[in-house]
Parts: sequence; C-alpha cells; structure tokens
Amino acid sequence: MNLDRYYADTLRCMTTYQREADMSAPISIRLDDEVRATLVAEAGDRGIGLATYIRQLATDAAREARRKRIREQTAVVAKYIRENKEAREFYDDWGTPTSNL
Repeated sequence: MNLDRYYADTLRCMTTYQREADMSAPISIRLDDEVRATLVAEAGDRGIGLATYIRQLATDAAREARRKRIREQTAVVAKYIRENKEAREFYDDWGTPTSNL
C-alpha cells in the first residue's frame, strides 16, 4: 500500500468535505489498493471524484437501511394488529375515514 497516496487521498477527501456545507464532519477510510482502484474507475465513469462517489454510496446505503428499518417496524405493527382483536377494532374504527360529518 502506498502511504503517500493514502494520505494524499485522505487530505483531498477532507478538503472536499470541508467545502461541503451539508457535511457535519470529515471521515477517513482505509481502502486496499484493489477496492480503491475499482472505486476510482467507477467514479471516473460517472465523471465525479472518489470522495463524491463514496459519499453517494454511503448516502444510498444509509437511505436503504432507514427504509429497511421502517419496513421491519411496519411489519411488527401489522402483525400486532393482525393478532390483537382490540388493536384490529381500533384500526378499523380509526383507520378508515367516513363521509359522515
């Protein structure tokens, strides 16, 4: 592993993060040469820098994790409603709007 390149990449990523107003704090990640080469190639194919590409990957992964957690929590609630008569009755009364005002 070329440490000079690693530290240069880290500095470049930190500088990029400092310019981004929506970033709360810079992070440093260590990549092996093969993974780094793959990510650099993918970023280049998209016409963006490595830091931007990694940020997009992390954002997409966080969004998907959040959606997965919501789906799991929804499934727990649905199971509870399905198995609990009182919850089903509440949901039936509360969950369906009526036109009777």
